[in-house]
Amino acid sequence: MSTTVEGMRLTRKGVPEALFWAPYTEGIMLVEGLQGAGKSLFLTTMGWKFKKLFDKPICMDYHPKDAFGEHKYIGEEELLAELEAVSIAAKTQKEGRAKGEALIQKWIESGPGSYLQGSALLLQEGYRYFDRRRPMDKLGILYGYLVQQWRHYGMLIAVEATRVQLLDDYRFIPYINYWVKCGWIGNNHTAVYQIENRHYPPDHPERNKGLTIDAEHWGQLYDSWMPIAMRKKWFKGAL
Repeated sequence: MSTTVEGMRLTRKGVPEALFWAPYTEGIMLVEGLQGAGKSLFLTTMGWKFKKLFDKPICMDYHPKDAFGEHKYIGEEELLAELEAVSIAAKTQKEGRAKGEALIQKWIESGPGSYLQGSALLLQEGYRYFDRRRPMDKLGILYGYLVQQWRHYGMLIAVEATRVQLLDDYRFIPYINYWVKCGWIGNNHTAVYQIENRHYPPDHPERNKGLTIDAEHWGQLYDSWMPIAMRKKWFKGAL
């Protein structure tokens, strides 16, 4: 027997999960934890559940295991053609913002970024895009405009970081809606998470929720030892 939650057909077993995850399907999310704390386990598990429960397109800047199924890989190469336009648009603050936002709208609605509409965009190691010490990075500027406009496109943008202090004070941190803290329970088979929903006031019972993920079960979706790609520009002049 099935029922309907927000216009989607689910089995009875899936209804509690859908009710748990539904508040987090749109907005800006930070997933924070030290190396090996379970950040990518959370992102990948959440992405799989969004796909199954809400039929939400999943875009990722990394490659999960085959068991994850359908997703869209979005890498630096796919954005290169847009970066020069962003650079030109950013020359003046007033004009640059308007042109940058127009570029994002065109990119999402009709260009190579059309698959981002209504999606969950999952990004590993957020300092690659929102580096506090590189505020004029062109890729960071582009993603900064996207952060500003997530509501118009029904998107979730979820970003990993070992420390929030690594991330941009102006383009990312002020816009965080959901803040996830990562850790483990004893045997390193069970990851534990605290999810803060900043749409609610501090004393509201829905502000903070806990979650555990069985790493042995959900680990089949993602290889935690897979190397993370570096930005090509980091290598220029480095040797």
